[in-house]
Amino acid sequence: MAIGLRLEDKLIGVENFGPWKEMIVLLLEEVEVWDVVEAVVQAPIDPAQLVDFNNKNVNAKKILLDVIKDHIFPHVSWMTYAYKMWKSLVSLHQSSNENRKMVF
Repeated sequence: MAIGLRLEDKLIGVENFGPWKEMIVLLLEEVEVWDVVEAVVQAPIDPAQLVDFNNKNVNAKKILLDVIKDHIFPHVSWMTYAYKMWKSLVSLHQSSNENRKMVF
């Protein structure tokens, strides 16, 4: 799956996390794998559903690894689930100020 991301669009760190996050969420939604990234999902028992879950998880992991710079790779590449990778990237790079956005 070709993503078409420019090198400068990859996650560098805190300095570009906000715009990067918005872009990647849209990408993951577009390729229909956001559901396995956004929340803890138990692997299904049904064999057909398990195959679908595993395919989505692998696709999501590949996308996440493709959209980060090399220095971030070791922090998440060993993780089994895309959900855990996403949560780790968010906890490492999202500033506390971003969490406290004012809502009017």
